[in-house]
Amino acid sequence: MSRHALLPALAVAAALASPAAAVQTGPVCTASLLNAAAGDVTTCVSQGPSALGNRDVGAYRTVFVTVVTGSVLADVRCGSVLAASGTFTESGKLGGWSGGYDCVVTLTSLAPGTTADALSVGHYVIVLE
Repeated sequence: MSRHALLPALAVAAALASPAAAVQTGPVCTASLLNAAAGDVTTCVSQGPSALGNRDVGAYRTVFVTVVTGSVLADVRCGSVLAASGTFTESGKLGGWSGGYDCVVTLTSLAPGTTADALSVGHYVIVLE
């Protein structure tokens, strides 16, 4: 198992070990391309708790990409930080640690006739103290 695959689990474990923290999933956003021309772009935006709210552990954002036809470049940017990016010709996922707020997912069609979706989910550890 890769280090990145363990990170959300470690965040949850850290929160559960602390009585002053809680794990939340959300917010969610979706972006879709339907029979898109090469170079077409779609985005979705989500806002989560402030950086102060998750200062001790942070937020992990997972983007699930489903490609029906064609290929896409998918990336997630939170604030000015590129959290993760990848090229997909079939379904997959990418993820990265982020500030957790003001996250933008961008799907860019790389081939004519591309049909694809992205679902972005944030996993937050909120400090309750």
